[in-house]
Amino acid sequence: MKKLRPGEMVQIKTVEELLGVVNEESAMDIEIYKIRSFQGHPFKVVDDDKMLELVDSIKANGILSPVLLRPCGNDLYEMVSGHRRLHAAKLAGLTAIPSMQAKVLFSVFLDRMGISMRNGWFDEKNRVFIIYQISEIQEDLGFSKRKAMDYLAELEKFGLIEKRKEVLVCQMFCISRTS
Repeated sequence: MKKLRPGEMVQIKTVEELLGVVNEESAMDIEIYKIRSFQGHPFKVVDDDKMLELVDSIKANGILSPVLLRPCGNDLYEMVSGHRRLHAAKLAGLTAIPSMQAKVLFSVFLDRMGISMRNGWFDEKNRVFIIYQISEIQEDLGFSKRKAMDYLAELEKFGLIEKRKEVLVCQMFCISRTS
C-alpha cells in the first residue's frame, strides 16, 4: 500500500461543501458593538461607491452572506472575515450581523484532525476520530456549554462530524478523510 502524505489524506474541496449551504438557520445574529477587528488587521475598508452600493443592498436585502467571527471571551468577538459587510451594516443602521460560529469550531476540528491522523486514530470505516471534551471547546473558543453543544449539533446535522460515544466527560467525533 502506497504511503500517503498528510496533504493527500484529506481532500477538502470548498468551505461550502464542508459546511453545507449557508442559510438563516445556520447563522446567528451577533450585536455589532460586540465585534472588533483583530489586532494588526491589514485591510482597509474604504467609503467609496462600492461601499455605498453595499449599504443600499443591505438596506434592501439584509446581509446575504454571514461574517466569520472568532470568540475572544466575555461575549466579545474578533472579525475574521467580513470587515466590509460589518462597516456597511453600521452605515445601514443595523445593530446586529449574522455570523457563522460553527465554522470556527469546525476549523478547530480540522486542526485536531491532523494531530489524530499523525497518531493513527482511525475508526473501522477509516475515519479520523478526535477526542475533544466539551469543557475544552468552551475554554478554547470562549463558548458557553449550551453554545458549544448547539454548534456541535449543527456540525453533526450537516454530516461534518459524528458523535460516536460518551466516555466519562469525553466526546469522540469522527471526520471522514475523503469528504
